Amino acid sequence: MKLLQKKSIPGLFAFWFFTLQFTNPVAAQCDNSMCTMKSDIRAVRVMGYSPGKVTIGKKSQIVIEAKNSGTCSWITGTVFMRVTVVSIPSGSSATSYQRDEMVPNEDIKINSKTDPGDDHPFIYDIEIDDNKKIPTGKYSLKFTMVCKGKPFGEVYTDEIEVVDPSELSGPCKLAAELGATDVKIPAKVMAGKKYPVTISAKNVSNCDWEAPKQKIALKITCLSWPAGASNNEIVSFLTPGRQLLPEQTTEIRRLEMADFEYDLTGSPVAGNYVLEFQLTDNGKPFGPRCQKRVEVTGDPRKCDPDASINIFSLPSQMTYNKEYPISIKVQNSGVCEWVNASRVELRCKVVKKPTGSPSQLPELVPDYGIYPIANSSTVAPGKWVELRFKLKGPYMPGTYELEWELFKEGSGTGIKVKESFTVVIPK
Repeated sequence: MKLLQKKSIPGLFAFWFFTLQFTNPVAAQCDNSMCTMKSDIRAVRVMGYSPGKVTIGKKSQIVIEAKNSGTCSWITGTVFMRVTVVSIPSGSSATSYQRDEMVPNEDIKINSKTDPGDDHPFIYDIEIDDNKKIPTGKYSLKFTMVCKGKPFGEVYTDEIEVVDPSELSGPCKLAAELGATDVKIPAKVMAGKKYPVTISAKNVSNCDWEAPKQKIALKITCLSWPAGASNNEIVSFLTPGRQLLPEQTTEIRRLEMADFEYDLTGSPVAGNYVLEFQLTDNGKPFGPRCQKRVEVTGDPRKCDPDASINIFSLPSQMTYNKEYPISIKVQNSGVCEWVNASRVELRCKVVKKPTGSPSQLPELVPDYGIYPIANSSTVAPGKWVELRFKLKGPYMPGTYELEWELFKEGSGTGIKVKESFTVVIPK
């Protein structure tokens, strides 16, 4: 029998204390014997309607950049940024209530652990109501780091100016920033494939973009294309065919981004295309033009199609002048997509009929027997398309045979199916 050695209580406590201290030596416990709390506030930036200024009636964002220059980590729920007003504009008499408009309602907490040497941004919003009559001018704010309510590190003071929007008024001069990096479009696309495109333009005007004052839109034009590409193919695929409106449905404030989106489909003609992106106001261009090159690879019109054709509900016997609903299902059993420009269609013709029947039988081949499959959509490999129409029994009794064939770009593919039926005259 093995005897267990009894440890003393003081020894266990010492072991636990030693383990606690050295497994997490830099946890934020404010100042302690193992680490030191220090901070270095580097800059305060005002983002919004007017850079560096808070505009009455407009939303602004205050960003404070702070660096953990101590040896303790900053932990969420322990370390905060405290903002206070230390002076108001000269000659004004702002009340304490008005002064509070410049600072957050409570200390700003960190949203993630910040280790020694790392930076952490503290952000809060200011939106001063027009009706609160806040005095304009420069307010001096003090920014202090606190740990469990106790200040630490250097105190940083900066001035933030409050301005009235009327001081910035004047004729609206539209301006924008739109560069190559603002247009998220693939450099290479496959013919017939869809790709989401996003464009972001920055409002650097001296005014907001508001409806109905401005009707901001984005015009996309194809400047060059490979030989063999028609204008219709360009408009239908690479460009949206209309001017895009911003995703934002209200206003786009100064220095904010206007976002535009559409789906680009690879043109059925392979080669290099150049697209131009231009902002417009009521149709009039403004701001810089941005051009992007897009390469389309593959050509679905050169891809041999394959298909399965199933005829449903065609009766073996028809009655003269009676209508019959017909359903045909066609499957793209090949490896290429059928796109609208490929003009994939099913064509029907009468290959057998009784002697003496007229040459034209529109009751059996309505619309000249042409049934489009991919003229308004894309049919992926493996997908089925159902065609529904009505046939009417011809007036001459006897045996008839119909043949359906898959056509692409106006040429038969040799993929056919035939069905026969008999027409009878009711007694």
